[in-house]
Amino acid sequence: MFGEQNKSMLKIAVNLAVIFVVIFLIVIFFFGNKNNTGSTGTPSKTTAGKNASKDLVPIVVLDSIVRSADAGESFEKYFKVATSSKIGNADVLSIVFHPLIRDRVFVTTYQDGIFLNEKRVNSWTKIDFPPKKIYSFILDNSSPDNRIFASGVVEENGRIFRTDDGGNKWRVVYAEPGLNSLVSALAQYPKNPKLIIAGTSMGTIVKSFDRGDTWKNVGQKIDGRISNFDFDSTKQFTYMLSYQSKIYFSTDEGSTWKNWEDEKAKEVAALNSQANALAGKQDSAGADALRKQAAALQKRNNENRQPGGVINIVTDPTKSGIIYAGTTNGLYRSKDYGKYWNKLNIIESAEKFPIKSVAISPKNSNEIVFVSGRSFYKSINNGDTWAVVPVNNSINAVFVAYDPFDPKIIFIGLSRI
Repeated sequence: MFGEQNKSMLKIAVNLAVIFVVIFLIVIFFFGNKNNTGSTGTPSKTTAGKNASKDLVPIVVLDSIVRSADAGESFEKYFKVATSSKIGNADVLSIVFHPLIRDRVFVTTYQDGIFLNEKRVNSWTKIDFPPKKIYSFILDNSSPDNRIFASGVVEENGRIFRTDDGGNKWRVVYAEPGLNSLVSALAQYPKNPKLIIAGTSMGTIVKSFDRGDTWKNVGQKIDGRISNFDFDSTKQFTYMLSYQSKIYFSTDEGSTWKNWEDEKAKEVAALNSQANALAGKQDSAGADALRKQAAALQKRNNENRQPGGVINIVTDPTKSGIIYAGTTNGLYRSKDYGKYWNKLNIIESAEKFPIKSVAISPKNSNEIVFVSGRSFYKSINNGDTWAVVPVNNSINAVFVAYDPFDPKIIFIGLSRI
């Protein structure tokens, strides 16, 4: 009897011991995995912390960039940035594409610095830049991964900064001598990347022959603020705009500048001078012929003169001699290097707002786009007819650019300024 009882008690004890061991192992497994990483368990504290900081970074979607992936049929907001960037409105100044790497896009803003977007992901990274205000920005085409130029203001003094390591460190390579003078335009000559040209808000032009190491004044002083440069696709023609004033051209890489209106006036004056000379020689028939020629030329000069109120200029990327001008009263085009101009027949309501930016498709010269007010306009037949797409209900569109690798992708920059 006692033997049976002992066996029964022993069996109970063994069962209790097994249960205790199982419970103990479960507790160890549960609490152990809470603080350690297993092959199928939850991440460790260190890894989880990294992932949390990566996945849970507060972001904000700003009304700064919209993007179309269907050649301008529709647009979507495309400017997500981390709130830690401490940015304001991010009013866009320009959009610049990397010339060699697809899907690498830079955006510059008036007061919030420079941003970079990569791999077609709607996430922008802020690049450290000493000034907050940026007035011009270019990538060095010979070393776009590393060398970048940007102008800004430090203590009311306009300066040009250069980085040789992609934006990690910047140094001043040029400074305006006086206060309140801004470096308002920068450009690099496409056929000679050593040449960098800059224009100021006071009309001064400076040029570097060694990628920004040293600078010298070139050309005559221009009346008004120099707002942008552009280059002919084939010939050695450089264009320069004095904001809402005159368009100048240079055929010697910026050493001298001319305005077509002045040159055309000289042509008329020369014909009249020749006519007077013939009249003095009693050649009235010859004199009359030259005067008629001068009058016809003057008539054409008046009818096809350079437009006023020009805000931006852009050249056709593939056809030589063609240049467009967005103005305060419409869109104009020249087919002879800016000598004579014709107004394009755009939608009338677009002329009520300044045409802030114009772009030509890198693959098709007949495809022209521009932004005016809060809308995007596109022509696929060289400006004969136009399609209109609203961009934003409250903020103006100020910059438009084609992706050079894929013209179906179009970026538009927005601004409250």
